[in-house]
Amino acid sequence: MLTFTNLQNDTLLRHKDVFYNYVLPRLAAERDEWDNHSDKEQSTASTFKACRTSCENDPACMQFSVTGYTCKTSTALKLGRKASAAEQVKSGWMVDRIDAFIDRMESACKDRDWVLP
Repeated sequence: MLTFTNLQNDTLLRHKDVFYNYVLPRLAAERDEWDNHSDKEQSTASTFKACRTSCENDPACMQFSVTGYTCKTSTALKLGRKASAAEQVKSGWMVDRIDAFIDRMESACKDRDWVLP
């Protein structure tokens, strides 16, 4: 895996480079003890599976997390941070939607920066 220290000094680091080399390798369908900072609380889902289903039912949803019995979703794509076991956080990303996002960004931006409004 490419690390930031391996990048050439004469290479301009772009948003796309950060995403491909740092964020994307850390995203997974599910990740224990990880808080991806999903922020929209879903009152109908209390398990990881139910939370995933809630996210699947919203075409704009990119990720979700469960803390205890609280489900949160997000239409924004965020990496987040490692959580302690005591926090009881499990996160998931909609990998197929992330792949589609990457395809859209590549088509729209080509070699330009990936900057979203």
